[in-house]
Amino acid sequence: MEFLKTMRIKKEMTRAACDGRVYHLWCHPHNFGSNVEQSLSGFEEILKHFEYLHRKYAFLSLSMEECAELPDKLGG
Repeated sequence: MEFLKTMRIKKEMTRAACDGRVYHLWCHPHNFGSNVEQSLSGFEEILKHFEYLHRKYAFLSLSMEECAELPDKLGG
């Protein structure tokens, strides 16, 4: 099940990066569930995928505050 969740997130991140959109990854400690080791492994895979998207598409990692400021910075 964790594998499918990781693959879905990576696919959604790739789509957002290709389209120049924002992807909100909800990640809090309690979201790792009871199988923490497996969840952390999937999270590490997601972080590696982010690094790839950052290099290829200049995909950014932003805080919620930074996202909220984007319209002002873009003149919108």
